[in-house]
Amino acid sequence: MSSKKYAAPLHLEIGSSRLLLMLLFFLHVFAFALLFLMPFHPLLLAACTVFIIASGIYTIGYHAKKKRPSSITGLIWDIVDDWYTLDKQGNKTQVILDGNSYVHSWIAILNFKQQDRWLSKSVILLRDNINQNDFRRLRVRLKVTRPVLDGED
Repeated sequence: MSSKKYAAPLHLEIGSSRLLLMLLFFLHVFAFALLFLMPFHPLLLAACTVFIIASGIYTIGYHAKKKRPSSITGLIWDIVDDWYTLDKQGNKTQVILDGNSYVHSWIAILNFKQQDRWLSKSVILLRDNINQNDFRRLRVRLKVTRPVLDGED
C-alpha cells in the first residue's frame, strides 16, 4: 500500500485551554448535581462523589491545564504518516492514529494507540490551545488521508 508523502512534517504544540477547563468543570458539576437526584444509599453516594471529584481533578489537570507529567503537549505527524506524541517531560512516543477520532471545525479529539502496548491516549484540540494555522493544516491533512485501522491492508 502506498502512502501519501508530504513536503513537511506537521508539528503541533498544545497548550492549556480555558475553554476546555470550563467545559470539564461544568460537566463534573452537572454529574455531581445529578448524583444527588438519584435514590442512592449514602455509602454509594459518598463513593460516587469521591470518584466524580477525582475524575474532575485528573481530567482538568491532564487535558485542560496540562499539569500532569504524562500530559501530551505536542504532536508530530511526519512525512511518511508516522505519528509521535510529546509529553510534558519531553518523552517522544510513536503512536497510531485510531479511526474513531473526531474532527470538527472547532474541536478535534484524536485517539491514539501505542504500537507495542494496549494503552491508548486521547488529545483534545480546541481553538484556544493550538495555533489556528496548524489546526487548519491538521484538519485538511486528516480529510485527505484516512487513518489506517488495524487489520486493514
